[in-house]
Amino acid sequence: MRMLNILVADEEDEELDKQREEEARAAYEEEQARLKLREEMEAKQVAEANMKEIKVDAGFDPTQPAGGAGMDAAAAAGLGLGGAAGADNAAAAAAKPPGMPGPAKKEDVVFDITTDQIQDIIMESPVPVLLDARCLCRLVRSL
Repeated sequence: MRMLNILVADEEDEELDKQREEEARAAYEEEQARLKLREEMEAKQVAEANMKEIKVDAGFDPTQPAGGAGMDAAAAAGLGLGGAAGADNAAAAAAKPPGMPGPAKKEDVVFDITTDQIQDIIMESPVPVLLDARCLCRLVRSL
């Protein structure tokens, strides 16, 4: 009977040892995950600190080509396009390589969509899709 008690006690000790090993392993893995997360956050902070800031003029219209009709003379002069932005634009159009498409019309590339159409238009588009800030704000509020 005494031998049976010793065997049972040994089995209990082994189970307790296994349980402690598993707990120690889980704690080690959790600490490693925290260290990795901390390193990733530090790397992200360094990358963000090294990012350059890009300033865009308030009157910038991405649908207009550089120096296009929507650009005033001062802005065209600031880009080195001279006062005759339209003439420079025509010269640039004549000098473009063959096979290049002409400037896109705003109504061909700017769309108003609803939240019901967001997946069809954005997720399934074969080309990159840009959303303006107002669209993103409305989209987030609607979700």
